[in-house]
Amino acid sequence: MNTVYIGYDSREKIASDVCEHSLRHTTEEPIDVKYLKLNELKRKGVYTRPVDTLGSTEFTFIRFLIPYL
Repeated sequence: MNTVYIGYDSREKIASDVCEHSLRHTTEEPIDVKYLKLNELKRKGVYTRPVDTLGSTEFTFIRFLIPYL
């Protein structure tokens, strides 16, 4: 099973849902979808960077955690 990470922004939940639906609809093999949610990563102590007001979405900087995850 392949793991697919999807960027998540609480203001745009439907975009993440559509992405997951599209992946599951077009992929023949099973996938494990993991959303990159800023609040969850902070709570787990994985993401500790201070809030950056220049980030356009919650996903702006956490996307660089994918190799670590």
